[in-house]
Parts: sequence; C-alpha cells; structure tokens
Amino acid sequence: MEELLNAFGTTALWPMILVALPLVSGGWWLRRLGRRRTLALARARASQRSIRELTAGEVMVSGRFTALGGGRALLEEGEDRAVIEREPNAPAILDGERVLVAGLAIDQVDDPRPGGYRARARLWRIDARGSSARVAPGANGFERATRAARLRGTLGALLFAAGVAVAVASSVIAWRAAVQVDDTGSYGEVE
Repeated sequence: MEELLNAFGTTALWPMILVALPLVSGGWWLRRLGRRRTLALARARASQRSIRELTAGEVMVSGRFTALGGGRALLEEGEDRAVIEREPNAPAILDGERVLVAGLAIDQVDDPRPGGYRARARLWRIDARGSSARVAPGANGFERATRAARLRGTLGALLFAAGVAVAVASSVIAWRAAVQVDDTGSYGEVE
C-alpha cells in the first residue's frame, strides 16, 4: 500500500477515505441500534412482575399462552389472567406453551372467556405490538434478544473503530508519501 501511495502521492488518500466513511457511518448506526435495543430490553426486564401485580405502564410477565384469534391471546398464571394483543400476522405459538411477554399494560377489559363467579371479570390488556414489545416462547427468548442486541452494538463499535483506523492510517501514509525527511532532517517534497 505504501508503494501505491508513494507512486500517487496524496491523490491516493481519497479512495481510503471513501472506504473509511462507510465503515464509520455504518458502525455508528449499527452501534446506535444495538444500544437502543439493549436499553429497551433492560427496561422491560426491570418491569418484570406477576400477572396479579399488573399496573398500567411497561410490563413483563410470563405465563401459559392460549390463542383467542384475531391477534389476541390469553396469558394465564395460576388463577390470574391477562389479555395480550399481538399483530394478527405474528408467528404462531402453541396453546399451553409458556411465554414471556413484554409490552404495555393499557387498561382492563372484560374477560373474553366465561368463568365462575370467583374468577375476575376484568383483566389487564397488554399491548405487545411495536418495536419494544415482544412475545417470546420460553424464558430464554429475551436472553437471545439481549445477546443479539449486544452483539449488534459490539459489531457496530468494531466497524466504527476500523473506519477510524483506516482513515488515520491512510492520512499518515499519504502524508509520508507527500513529505519525506532528507538526510539533514528537514522536510522536503517528494520528487
């Protein structure tokens, strides 16, 4: 590479900057996405509680999943229940499977299933639509998502650092190609 820069002088700096610029901007963007997702998942993890303790706001609960149709599902944990609203085209989850739900508890709605006189008539409705909401089968779905977000952030940081290193290295090499030190120690232009 130094031979190339010696042959072309500072004109060879521009291709290196054109390589470094996408690395820096892409790395910055990827790191930003990874950090946002990691923070959203950490906020969801901090709001974890049982269905019995639900209040309005961001929540994370677990329980047995039962599909009701039309993007709605019932989440049961013992005698406690909550209604989950998902995207109608969300991936199918088997009835009776244990899921972890992160979303927004909005309000209380009537129980969509008939129950005995001891069952609660009003259930919390959890909106699990959007970028920070999630319905994951098993307890490890959120751990996988957290690992993926951290990996994305780390990859972005590495790309950013590589772009900065390429820009600095190409600048130094181009400067060395444009200016040389003669035997007396003074700088002169390359001929």
